[in-house]
Amino acid sequence: MRRGVKVNYPQKKPKLKLEDLGDVKEPERHSMYQVLMDNLKIAKRNTYLHRIIYIGEHKFPCFDDASAVFQQIINKCNETYCIEKLSGFFLYYSQYFVHMVEGDEDNLNKHLKYLLDVAAEHAPYLGNMKLLIHISHINQRFIDGWMSYTSKPAKLLEKLDIEADLQYSARFIYNFIKKIYFLCSNYADDQTKIDEREKSMQSVSASSNITNDSPSLIYHEASIQMSMSQLTGRSTQKEYIMYLPEYELLDFAIKTSFTMPLREYSSMYGVVPMRDIYKDRVWPVPHDFIPYDIFEQPYTCMTELPKENRIPSAFYSPSCLGLIEKKEASQTRQSITIIDNLSVK
Repeated sequence: MRRGVKVNYPQKKPKLKLEDLGDVKEPERHSMYQVLMDNLKIAKRNTYLHRIIYIGEHKFPCFDDASAVFQQIINKCNETYCIEKLSGFFLYYSQYFVHMVEGDEDNLNKHLKYLLDVAAEHAPYLGNMKLLIHISHINQRFIDGWMSYTSKPAKLLEKLDIEADLQYSARFIYNFIKKIYFLCSNYADDQTKIDEREKSMQSVSASSNITNDSPSLIYHEASIQMSMSQLTGRSTQKEYIMYLPEYELLDFAIKTSFTMPLREYSSMYGVVPMRDIYKDRVWPVPHDFIPYDIFEQPYTCMTELPKENRIPSAFYSPSCLGLIEKKEASQTRQSITIIDNLSVK
């Protein structure tokens, strides 16, 4: 290139700054995924939570053995990889049990897998188990951790018909679930109060320079223990018995035909179905499924469009078509007469 020759190169456009726009700014665009993640972050969750309540028969000799087995299953699920840890409430009777479990879908399916394992040590102690309710995407947990409770319920005077219709059975199942909800809520609130008082007692004893034999510290611990015993005793004797489901109600929920067996529920929702397509399982593809005879017969492809006298759209009407056909017929007759005259001559 010669020196002194100027070349008009395209100049770069200046970048648009948000300060130059003033009050008019580009609106922020949020996708549905961002809105969902923001809501989960506000709720302090990583994914959706689900809740199941199931009941069953057992042959455990005491409350401690049954509670230890179910707690071991919960801990086993939480110690492995999980998005949301399991939490719940376990109610123990001499022949029946009720278990409410909350967590993400994968962890719940893992819990049912460990529970329904035939080769497990606890399998001989478990009997018939039924699902009461399954709720997807719950608002919040009833209990942050896992708790267990046992007591003797009241007796139900009304006789329950196992072979009743759906409307009759649903009324008792609804009352059953309602009692479990009230029991979990009251028991969890009382346990949180007890934990707070225990923490306050430990903080007072740790912060103060008073010795363990000091009368002020002994009086403080005695007052806290008395208040805790009053709280637990009052809740256990008077309030909790109102929310305990009766033996007859548990027996009805297990024997009725309107509640789903827990093993059937696990096989239906806990296993991802696999497509059983014959063509996907065989390679190479069988001869019957391959169309080999498509081009056996001779086939001539059209390379030219058919010649056709196109009629203008203005004359495309029944009346016009009749006139055009008459003109063509007259022209053909004239051509035929001319040819005949020439042949005669």
